[in-house]
Amino acid sequence: MIRPWFWMCLMLVVAAPGFAGDLTATDVWIRQPPPGSNAAAYLTLTNRGSAARSLVGVSCAAAEKAELHESKVEDGVARMTPVERVEVPAGGATTLAPMGLHIMLIRPTLPAAGESVELVLELDGGETLSVSAEVRGMGHEAGGGHDHH
Repeated sequence: MIRPWFWMCLMLVVAAPGFAGDLTATDVWIRQPPPGSNAAAYLTLTNRGSAARSLVGVSCAAAEKAELHESKVEDGVARMTPVERVEVPAGGATTLAPMGLHIMLIRPTLPAAGESVELVLELDGGETLSVSAEVRGMGHEAGGGHDHH
C-alpha cells in the first residue's frame, strides 16, 4: 500500500514549475508586447543549495533570440543593457521583474494572452531548466514597457 505522504510528495514534484538540482523557477511569465515589438520575460529563481548559482543564458522557440538584460534608470532615463549572468545566492532568490533584470525576447512570435510558451534556462555547469511561461496582457502589471527595443 502506498502511503499518503508519498502521494503528497509526488504532487509537489509534479506541480513544481521547474527545478534543476537546488534551483527552482516560479512565477514565470511574459508580457505580451504591442505588435512588432520585443517582449520581456520575468521569473523568480530560488536556490536551496549551499553554493551560489548563475543563469547564464536562455532560449525560446517563440523568439528569434533571447538575452539576459537589466534595466536601470540613470539621470531620469531608463537604459537597458545585456548582462552575461544573473547570480542566485546560496539559500536565496533573485527576481527578474519589470524595470530590473529580465529576459529580452527579440522578434517574438507569441501566442495570445493566457497561453504559454517554453523557456529553456541555461545554468552554470551546463545544466538547463525548461519552464512554461504564461503570456500575460499589457495591463497585467505596471511599468517596464519594452516597446522601444
